[in-house]
Amino acid sequence: MSAQITTEQVWQQVQLLYHGHDKQIADADRWLKDYQRTEGAWASLEQLLHTEGLNEETLFFAANTLKSKIVRGDLEQLDAKAQEALGGSLMAHIYKFRNGPMTVRKQLCLAFSSYAGEFDKIRSNIVEEVCKAMGSSPDTMPVLLDLLTLLGEEAARVQEDSIDLPPDQHHHLYTSACQSALAVLNFTHQCFSSLQGDGAQAKQGKGQVMTCFCRWLRFGTVPAEQMVQSPIVHAALPAIQDADLCEAASDLLCELAYISREMPKGLPIFQMLTAALETFEGLVKKALHEEDDILGRSITRVVVEMGESYAPILAQASPDAVRMINLICLCASNPDRRIASITFGFWYRLSEAMKDFPQDTRLKCVEAMDAPLSQLMIVLENEQDEFRNFRLEALFDAVLDLCSMLGSLRCLKIVLPELQKSVQSCSWNEDGWRAVEGCLFTVRVLARHVSTDENEVVPALLSLYTHLPEHQRVRQAFTVVIAKFSPWLNSHPEALRPLLEYVVRGLGPSKTGTLAAESLQELCDDCAEHMAGNANLEGLMQIYNNIDSLELPQQEKILEGFGAVLARIPSEQIAHMLSIVSSPPIRDGMAALERHDKTRVSMQIKKLKTLLKGGVSACDDRSGRRKSCDKEVLAKAWAASFANAIGLEFKAFLSPFATSAVNAYIKHPLSCILYAVTTVVSFFGKYQEFVGPLSEMLAALSARTFQVFSSGEAFVNSPDIVTEYFEMMERAVRRFPQVVYNSPLGENALSCGVASLYTKLEHREAIRAILSFFENVVLSDANKENHELCRADREAAMIFLVGQGPGPCGTSPQPRGQSMVQALMYAITTKPSVVVEPVATILYDLGRFMPNQRMEWVMAGIAVVPGNILSQSAKDMFVKDLPNARDIPALKGIVRQLYRNCKTS
Repeated sequence: MSAQITTEQVWQQVQLLYHGHDKQIADADRWLKDYQRTEGAWASLEQLLHTEGLNEETLFFAANTLKSKIVRGDLEQLDAKAQEALGGSLMAHIYKFRNGPMTVRKQLCLAFSSYAGEFDKIRSNIVEEVCKAMGSSPDTMPVLLDLLTLLGEEAARVQEDSIDLPPDQHHHLYTSACQSALAVLNFTHQCFSSLQGDGAQAKQGKGQVMTCFCRWLRFGTVPAEQMVQSPIVHAALPAIQDADLCEAASDLLCELAYISREMPKGLPIFQMLTAALETFEGLVKKALHEEDDILGRSITRVVVEMGESYAPILAQASPDAVRMINLICLCASNPDRRIASITFGFWYRLSEAMKDFPQDTRLKCVEAMDAPLSQLMIVLENEQDEFRNFRLEALFDAVLDLCSMLGSLRCLKIVLPELQKSVQSCSWNEDGWRAVEGCLFTVRVLARHVSTDENEVVPALLSLYTHLPEHQRVRQAFTVVIAKFSPWLNSHPEALRPLLEYVVRGLGPSKTGTLAAESLQELCDDCAEHMAGNANLEGLMQIYNNIDSLELPQQEKILEGFGAVLARIPSEQIAHMLSIVSSPPIRDGMAALERHDKTRVSMQIKKLKTLLKGGVSACDDRSGRRKSCDKEVLAKAWAASFANAIGLEFKAFLSPFATSAVNAYIKHPLSCILYAVTTVVSFFGKYQEFVGPLSEMLAALSARTFQVFSSGEAFVNSPDIVTEYFEMMERAVRRFPQVVYNSPLGENALSCGVASLYTKLEHREAIRAILSFFENVVLSDANKENHELCRADREAAMIFLVGQGPGPCGTSPQPRGQSMVQALMYAITTKPSVVVEPVATILYDLGRFMPNQRMEWVMAGIAVVPGNILSQSAKDMFVKDLPNARDIPALKGIVRQLYRNCKTS
């Protein structure tokens, strides 16, 4: 778009945007978006705002576009003189529109505050200048209050970005805010004293003053002793009951609680707020009684902010502390879940504050809380699905925080009587199942934290299954509870069988069936040795023989669990058992093959694969519960026994599988074939005798894959193949890294990954797979438990990365690592945000193992990024900050900033 655009053209397009027909609106929207990014827009926007007689729509567009250009970083389009002059121009526009239209004035104020935050070359006190320019007449007071409020918010934002910097490097706006804070607070007091009466205009003014006052408290040097004498502070306490002022008043009281959290500096404010506890309690009760959600939300915010700010003091269990905790429990009983959820973060703060205290002290703090705690832990009776999500997201964490304070057993003792009472009430109350389900949800949260040697509460709780109402939601809840108690059941196998039968009865085509399948898998994983006993195994075999009647996701869960149980069968019986298990799917698969029923063949292969996956996972258990078994021996025996059960020696099995997979892929390059190969590489690649055949298979599959990716469009059109190919190669690097690095396999895969990042590929999972492959090449820690082997793997990886390989996009040869890093820099500038974390991790690992090469490769890579995508200053800043990033979070921060700079260019 040409930079020479007249205001008349802009005005016409804005009119079409608001008043045209559909095609005109779409065309105008596209034209205006292009215009907003041009350098010439600055001058025409200024002209529009100076022009008299324009309608509000055009003026709003001009003001909003100015704000957007500043936020987007378009200030670089202006020279230094024009950048500095922009602030004065914005102030002139704000003054012009001081009496309206309000929408235009608001956008200009936002533009000015953003300008103050983005432009850090102003040497004058910008806040003081604003006050001088706008504080000369009464009609500009509301505008000045709005502007100061926004400047306070922007100063707080830039403070967060520079919080770790020395004072001489703080942003100018933050420095100006600190210098002018006292003057601003005095100005708000003057404004407040001029507002008389309770009319609508006076209330609006008081709300503005309170909001502005609140935004500047963190920058001031006013001692807490003087703060509590402020008439604005005293007015906030009664104002919280006023629907027009409650939001501003609650914001102010919350801010006071926050800034007084440091003792003894904040003691006067702490004493003032805690002295009002009785008033706050009355307001909470009033809000509950009158079902006043506005008051309830406002007062709950204040009470909870006090609780979170003063958590270390509350943890000392004084009478006033217990009183405040009980008040927060009262707030949590609000039937409006949005209000109740405000309290949940407090329990985490309190539990953290109490961690270093002796157990006796913790118990004192909660001794008076049994009654309100019971109500807090019994979930509200609500059957809406959105409330179920609320419980999962919010209440789950709150109950865990309470559990960390009280102990899981005590929490269960609180819930059990309520659950028993709810179960009894179901006989006469048809809606009683809701309370039962609520109690069971709380039990589910606590179950994993109960000691496996508990013999009082858990047996009584689990025995209730015979008395539960037959309602699908109750069955779902108790089914999950059984699964969560699976570690306890592993220590009490006598209780397992009837509960297992309860779970199995829920299987079927429904959500209950899905939960039953998931719970059955958990029971199989945690109680595998007991499930492998004759009685339980017989029941599992019945399920297995009828598994085709279940939905596919349920089948997969059950098969994985069944595989874990089979892995616990005595070694002298496993071959016979696997033969029995594998015969039906093999028979069915062969028959389907004769009928050319590819879907059925695939189902039977997946069934066998899932059983194998569950078995090897059980052998390779990372939880430490099966320390008595030799993981390597068992895993290998399981794999070999499984292959023998199919009727093949394992070596004879791998070769025909490889031939079939390669031939099928050459004929029909499908991602599902790569997925199957990945599984085989994962299971058998750890055994040296299989590495040769596997690497030959991967080489053949890679060659066909590179033919598929003969053009950039092929990557975009086949993201599933990209994903599965690089997941397969990642698994190969995890299993036999040195073989990959010392053969063409590694160079070809890395070159393919580099090339893919230069295409228009946007598929997130595909990009993740590519970057995960790069990450594993750099890290090379697959054998980290064997230090010598791990060191050899890393040396091979470093030799591989510094070795010469083809340059990206047909350029001259260069180190493979440089090509990779160059592609990563390009990905940051062009790909979705999913690249940020993996790129940061790769650069971090390169810095650990190859620091000199990392800097050299990054500088070479970022240098070729076009200037229209990333400015030279942003490039220099990234290169400067990179050596100072000592950990992954720091690296993520600078990579994320680089990504943002690219997106705003």
